Amino acid sequence: MRSVPSDVLSLLDLEGAARREAENAAPLIPSSPGTTELRDNAAAFASWLGGQLRAGMPTGRGLVVAVAKPVTGSRPVAIWGFAERVTYRALTDLLMTEAKQEVDRSPERYREFISAPMTYAEERGTRPDDDEKMDFPFAIPWPGGAIIQYVVKADLASFYDYIDHDILGRELLVRTGDQAAVECLLDLLGEVQGRRYGLPQLLEPSDRLSDLYAGRVLRALRRKQWAAWRFNDDFRIAVETFEDAKRALDDLAAAARDNGLVLNESKTRTPSISTYWDETMISQVDAHLPRTGAPHDPADFVADYTEGARDSDPEWALSFLESTLTPRDLEAGAEAAGQTNLRDADRFDIRYIRRALMRLADPEEPRALSVLSKMESIVAFVASATPYVLRYLRAMAALDRPAVARIVEAIAADVSLSGWQRLCLLRAIGDLELLDAEPLSTWVEGHRAQRFEPAVRAEAALALAGVNRIEVQEITRALDEEPSALASWYLVALRRLHDHRVVTRETYDAVREEGGLHATILARP
Repeated sequence: MRSVPSDVLSLLDLEGAARREAENAAPLIPSSPGTTELRDNAAAFASWLGGQLRAGMPTGRGLVVAVAKPVTGSRPVAIWGFAERVTYRALTDLLMTEAKQEVDRSPERYREFISAPMTYAEERGTRPDDDEKMDFPFAIPWPGGAIIQYVVKADLASFYDYIDHDILGRELLVRTGDQAAVECLLDLLGEVQGRRYGLPQLLEPSDRLSDLYAGRVLRALRRKQWAAWRFNDDFRIAVETFEDAKRALDDLAAAARDNGLVLNESKTRTPSISTYWDETMISQVDAHLPRTGAPHDPADFVADYTEGARDSDPEWALSFLESTLTPRDLEAGAEAAGQTNLRDADRFDIRYIRRALMRLADPEEPRALSVLSKMESIVAFVASATPYVLRYLRAMAALDRPAVARIVEAIAADVSLSGWQRLCLLRAIGDLELLDAEPLSTWVEGHRAQRFEPAVRAEAALALAGVNRIEVQEITRALDEEPSALASWYLVALRRLHDHRVVTRETYDAVREEGGLHATILARP
């Protein structure tokens, strides 16, 4: 990365960015080890990082983990090194402050977004009755008689992946006038990603930059006089006729294309206002909950990676999970009526699974053990629910650790796991301290093999170091040979081995004296 000019560097809050980065938890992948040390030693790390940026910091390429989406597909989630992440956050903080751009992705803001076309339709009012309808004995029920008759629903396909850095830079320059800081940001993105397009997913600065970028598409629509709204990469346009809906959709596609983006065809629809009313208002009443008129938590609708509601009725959660079946259950003669076939689970089924697991991940809910046997099947058939299953298992370990260990062993032995699922399961095994016996210890050791992704190998090393089942030399060699984005994994592993008193003082100091992140994580108490 090129040298950061002194006038830009003086405005960067590197220490604050380091603390915020240390406190930021990744929602879908295990968090980077070493966050506690980064937070506690933020001042020293920021001082080192400032010197690196002044001189021109060598950057490491980021990694990508393919995280399962609900139903189908995967989301590329980024793993960056701490130095690159803190720099990314500090530069974005500076530019967003200068641009006066605030991002609100709260559930309440999403509810406002999906309600906006209905609110607008109410403001526009109803159509005047024609002569044939004057004598009709019943009024047309709302919203059937509204002037607004259609709503265009669309979102952008692989939005983060195709954000053009040059277009982003021009937008930032228009909004801030800070060419030097903009160039530093684009230089960082280009080097770490190895390309001139795309933002790393699930890093908070990317959410803010992407929001600024998507605003260009919304502005283009509003310049054409469309009643349009946006939440992240989702769009709604309220129109009077189906012909207007087609023209609005054409304009939306053109605005996206002008910014290097395309619409997601599978999620592009033009429902009537009555259908939209049913989808956004009526269908938010959750028929699966026993409480009368209980609405969905709006977090269920914000994005695929939101955690969903935490206040579901435990009776409902137990009942729903008990109703889940696999094809094997059906072959054995299980009754299918009123049950949820995990093989065919749709987006709403997966939301209910997620919500139920969140509710039962409570050590004070001993009845939750009754659905423990369902967890292997959920991981096997609903891969995107894996983090929620593991959270539930962590909670249940306080009630029946041997039973949880048996389920984890079954998942490891019998389920075909993706690299991402292995990453999550390795972290859970370490957290649950299940490496003290076979077969899990051998299973984890096997993940140091080269056929696995670098992040999986690093997570296995971290878990093994916690129980002193990996050699010091293997860790120090990995620090030299594995991607630098994973340095914190191996540094924390070395620290754990040091706690086991198997690392000589000379070796420990030799690694720590590399400075920067090494000194931050290996700092002596």
